[in-house]
Amino acid sequence: MVIDVDPRNGGAETWARLVEEYGPKLEKTTTSLTPSGGQHFIYRDPVGLRCSTGLLGRGIDVKAEGGMVVLPPSINLDGQYRWKDGYGPFETPPATLPNELLALLERGDEEDCQPPSAPCDGNLDHLENLDNVPSGQGATTAYGRKVLTDEANRIRSAREGERNDTLNLAVFKVGQLVQEGQINEREAVEVLFAAAREVGLGTEEIRRTIESGLTAGKANPRTKGASICREATIGQLASQVKPEAVDWLWKDRIPLAKLTVIDGDPGLGKSMLTLDLAARVSTGKGSPDEKPLAEGGVVILSAEDGAADTIAPRLIASGADPSRIESWMSASRFKSPTTFRKLRRPSTK
Repeated sequence: MVIDVDPRNGGAETWARLVEEYGPKLEKTTTSLTPSGGQHFIYRDPVGLRCSTGLLGRGIDVKAEGGMVVLPPSINLDGQYRWKDGYGPFETPPATLPNELLALLERGDEEDCQPPSAPCDGNLDHLENLDNVPSGQGATTAYGRKVLTDEANRIRSAREGERNDTLNLAVFKVGQLVQEGQINEREAVEVLFAAAREVGLGTEEIRRTIESGLTAGKANPRTKGASICREATIGQLASQVKPEAVDWLWKDRIPLAKLTVIDGDPGLGKSMLTLDLAARVSTGKGSPDEKPLAEGGVVILSAEDGAADTIAPRLIASGADPSRIESWMSASRFKSPTTFRKLRRPSTK
């Protein structure tokens, strides 16, 4: 199990009090450092704990059965997760929590592996339309719960002056997944309402934002038809299909607008071939077998090879137009469609 300390929400102060109460041995366990400045303390779980949020105090979550954490050397937009010096899993194996702390966590709310329910002063009557929110939908999926938890945490981390905008965007994203059947709508309302209340937003303000954001999100699902794919098979008779010719990037080998896999054992040159093709596309040079090759911009998404020491040198050696090739290490958020417009312009080579 993992104790997740989030300093942005008071976790550092809470953790200091726990260390003072239970002793420094509490920190003598496998520990990872998060890109946002938090810490993950990893312990053995001899009793089969459930997750909990805030049970140990403000800014501290417990991830256990049914929960999920990110481990080093994973990377997100804020940076890279890494093991604390001297506290990696092979240097400092996971310890066991003190019995008193285990007993406290055993008494925790077993439903907290899901996002926390809204406190709302004991009820949710403040949301006038909550009783009309469907509660008979399917259960929230694992993916939906991860998104919902992330959006709630994003609301809790929002700075003053940005909290309502953050709530509005979070509700819109969650509404899209509600429409797709990934998130139960009533659960979404409760979780987001709770997070907004925690950061001090007013009840009426929250109600209006959730109502408008959910409506907009549900009206704009990420994938048209996603909400009905669970209920019906969509197809057509072959006699109704109008045959079309294949558009080729590399004739007879790689079609345009379709997924192509270049497969083979390590060391056979898959990466070299891919970068050579990227170079050829960027300049409009013909294919390796002298067939026509479509010209255009290229986006390379690589989580393995470094852009500076591997990708760029290979592209240059292949005669690429580097101004038409962009290398990404992450694609969790993409904010600038102007990048694609730049890559579309004609090659200078």
